[in-house]
Amino acid sequence: MESLKIDIEDQTVQKDTYKIAYLIHFLLGAGNLLPWNALITAIDYFGYLYPEKHVEKVFSVAYMSSSLLVLLVMIKWSNLSRKVSFRGRMNIGFTMFLISLMLTPTIGASRFYVMVASVVICGLADGLIGGSLIGSAGKLPREYMQAIFAGTASSVGTLMGCNNSECSLASEIDIEDQTVQKDTYKIAYLIHFLLGAGNLLPWNALITAIDYFGYLYPEKHVEKVFSVAYMSSSLLVLLVMIKWSNLSRKVSFRGRMNIGFTMFLISLMLTPTIGASRFYVMVASVVICGLADGLIGGSLIGSAGKLPREYMQAIFAGTASSGILVSLLRIITKASLPHTPQGLRTSAHFYFIVSTAILMVCIVCCNLLHKLPVMEQHYKQLQHEHPTSTAKLWDVAKMIQWPALGVFIIYTVTLSIFPGFLAENIKSKVLKDWYPIVLITTYNIADFIGKCFTAMYMVKSVNKATWGCVARLLFYPLFTACLHGPKWFRSEEFVVLLTFMLGFTNGYLTSVIMILAPKSVPPLEAETAAIVMALFLGIGLVSGSVLGWFWII
Repeated sequence: MESLKIDIEDQTVQKDTYKIAYLIHFLLGAGNLLPWNALITAIDYFGYLYPEKHVEKVFSVAYMSSSLLVLLVMIKWSNLSRKVSFRGRMNIGFTMFLISLMLTPTIGASRFYVMVASVVICGLADGLIGGSLIGSAGKLPREYMQAIFAGTASSVGTLMGCNNSECSLASEIDIEDQTVQKDTYKIAYLIHFLLGAGNLLPWNALITAIDYFGYLYPEKHVEKVFSVAYMSSSLLVLLVMIKWSNLSRKVSFRGRMNIGFTMFLISLMLTPTIGASRFYVMVASVVICGLADGLIGGSLIGSAGKLPREYMQAIFAGTASSGILVSLLRIITKASLPHTPQGLRTSAHFYFIVSTAILMVCIVCCNLLHKLPVMEQHYKQLQHEHPTSTAKLWDVAKMIQWPALGVFIIYTVTLSIFPGFLAENIKSKVLKDWYPIVLITTYNIADFIGKCFTAMYMVKSVNKATWGCVARLLFYPLFTACLHGPKWFRSEEFVVLLTFMLGFTNGYLTSVIMILAPKSVPPLEAETAAIVMALFLGIGLVSGSVLGWFWII
């Protein structure tokens, strides 16, 4: 180990002088989550189109399941997936995002299942892009992973604030101790941020458009169906990527990202074209988004696991920023048009078109990332890595069992409450159909703040972070009180405050625990640790989305 440390530290590497690599990671992180955010932010539009379909839940299931499916496929057949370059996967993924978001506005109230199919496409693209992006960033200095997650969440100002924080985590070999080229202008960071945002954008787009889907499919419990379909497919992809990791590695990180974003584009472009009579087509679209999410998310997190922590933070911050972006976009489109069926349909169509445009930017960024000098140097250092076997993966899982449990609890709690419970069970006589959008926007803003807060203060103890995750179980009795408790518990102010706390703790603890876990194992195992964390995160997403159906409140 000592000789390895000397070999790594003695390398002379190029600096990312103008931060181009950092910025691209930031942008790709944002674009990876943009379609999801676009969908969930237009929840009012989809609720109008499919009023009886529980759009937010259906979209969640379809998107997350398809994303996870892609991730599992990438893990299972890693050698095969590596036959497609990282750039190829990213191009495919963003193209799918673009197509899906462009088609979403054209899908009428009678084509609910076509809309779900569009969501599935977004989920598939999300899995492809996220898996490729995170997988690539996991091998790089942590600043690029942080850039991706920051890209999913925020603005340049917050981004620069995030960059000022430096936190040294103990390990026998610290990647940050290497003499490396600096990401001076944070280009790589910004690209990771954008990719993080793009990875979650289709999901956010689906659940935010719950009003539109609720209008199209009023009897379908859309928000619950989408959640299960999206999360399950995303988890499936992640499991496949883990099981057949050698096969999935045959497709480069760029190839996986391109495939994932292309799936996102196709799904979001098709979503507006799916009418009220095609609910299962819409679910299929959500499944595609979920597959893409698994592919992109698994690749992106796995890649960022080996990079400096700021890149992992950038990815998660990017995922949060996409929620804010899509929520604001949905509010603008909804408020600027008449409160009529045609106005709702038009606002949702415009909303999905803008989301697909952002995904196209993510495709461009993921293809620029590998050309940045600082990223070329990181890739060169890691090119002799050995494929991860399933047996080795579970050995690493035992080393990080507590943070893995923590991230599982985080998303089980979150997805059993958001977006299904907030969109379907909580009502307001004052805000009416604006209430779900207000709550979703509140959650997204709080999630973003939480993920960026790690730049100012980050818990350095895995045990403390894990106990923080367990404490989130208290949200169950608190949200139960929002329905059955005293009057002040059921007030809009209290529900908004509680939703803010749900989002903040989700964002902060996710960022902390996903940064600490890969850094708590030897550097050569960092990518594997990141993949394990992504797996348990996906299992938590699926568990939460399924639990949302059976939660008695």
